[in-house]
Amino acid sequence: MLAQVQQQGKSVKWVVHSQGAIVFNAALLHYRRHYGGQLHRQQLTIHGSGANVSKLTQIANGLGIKIVAVRNNPFDVVPNLAGGNDLSASSLCRSIKFCGLVFGKDSEPGVSPHTLPYLGIETYKQQLLMFGQHKKADQVQKYINKYAGKVS
Repeated sequence: MLAQVQQQGKSVKWVVHSQGAIVFNAALLHYRRHYGGQLHRQQLTIHGSGANVSKLTQIANGLGIKIVAVRNNPFDVVPNLAGGNDLSASSLCRSIKFCGLVFGKDSEPGVSPHTLPYLGIETYKQQLLMFGQHKKADQVQKYINKYAGKVS
């Protein structure tokens, strides 16, 4: 698909989420190995990446793909731990505290740090409040207070 789109001269904006980032990463490696050449007409946005963003970005940039945005919620276990994007002790704690919202008895699409596109930490806090998750929203507010100006 990558080669076909490029060959046809089409511009494509890809959006990958979770396992889709893993699959897209594999597709880029396959393209590089079997086709080569630049994919300069293509752009990529990454949400809740199950792949390591640094590696994915490096491969994509090497092929000429512009990375439009990377949107990983700092409370999301999938990009933090599974994708290996933030393996710090604080990330581990955040991910564990919120993983019940991703899968488990408290999970629902409106509060999961993984399910919906991440539109910023303030927006995520408001989503939690709208769904009555006040304790989780308080934890997000503490994170905002600690990292004010350093997070999006």
